[in-house]
Amino acid sequence: MLLLKKSLNFKYKIVLVIFIVLSVGGCAGMPWSKTPGEYDFFLEDADGEKPANIDDLESDQTKGSTEAKLKAKTALGQDDLDGALYYYVKALDHDPEDAESLVAIGAIHTKRGNIELAILAYRIVLGENSSNLPAQIGLGLSLIRVNKYGEARFTLLRALKDNPQKPRIYNGLGVISDIEHIFTEARWFYAQALKMSPDSPVTRTNIAYSYFLSNEWDNAEKIYKGVLNQFPKHAQASLNYGLLLARKGQIFDAQSQFERVLDKPKAYNELGYILMLDRKYTMAEQLFQKAISSSPTYFEKAYKNMEHLKELMDNRNNKRT
Repeated sequence: MLLLKKSLNFKYKIVLVIFIVLSVGGCAGMPWSKTPGEYDFFLEDADGEKPANIDDLESDQTKGSTEAKLKAKTALGQDDLDGALYYYVKALDHDPEDAESLVAIGAIHTKRGNIELAILAYRIVLGENSSNLPAQIGLGLSLIRVNKYGEARFTLLRALKDNPQKPRIYNGLGVISDIEHIFTEARWFYAQALKMSPDSPVTRTNIAYSYFLSNEWDNAEKIYKGVLNQFPKHAQASLNYGLLLARKGQIFDAQSQFERVLDKPKAYNELGYILMLDRKYTMAEQLFQKAISSSPTYFEKAYKNMEHLKELMDNRNNKRT
């Protein structure tokens, strides 16, 4: 009941803030809020929880927006997302119109998977300045994460109109085209991105995945190998290549590939999930069991996948009888 209440409170705050943004959006130059503490909800996660070390952070006073942002950037450099988020929110207390801090808050929430909060941060910026490029790109890429492809395409194309030299925009548009299975268009976007950044592992990985989606697996594998030869620790290329190997039936090679960037329980679970989708239920069950036995308290996902797998196996057996 408590969790439900927190979830409802969080969603209420989101709706309320969106209403405020829309209400002031038509008034040029009018910030949506000038009240200190009004941005504190950005400290919360999707369950309405603030960082565990919030008391320690609040004991550190900042004298202005510049100092707060310097502390935020220092925290980011130390991979302290809680600290970075706190100081960016404090920067907004000193300067509620600070677009840089809001964009940074959006990026942190994107990294954490709190996409609704990220989208809200970007929309607040764009409500004040519709041509803010980092907010346009951040919003477009975040909208892809929540399957709002039409609005994402519109947002990224709008950004591209005045900024034709940004590879991230072309990559985002390429991803949307791939999702919609417009592969020729996707590869045109990726080609434009490569012109500006020929060695980009992100763009090359996107191209390889585009070939994977269109069942051109030899082309995809060649590109993945090239990326990983140059960038051995590139996580997305490793995961995507592992997916390709699993789909080709090279299970042990796929597992090895996953383990380059994931711990063993997670690697077992990811590979088991792929095999479950391919209806290779026996092998999937073995991998889920390995994930659970390797880390029984750590991998709740593996339990859930195992339950889903048993349902699928029962359904298959019922059809046979």
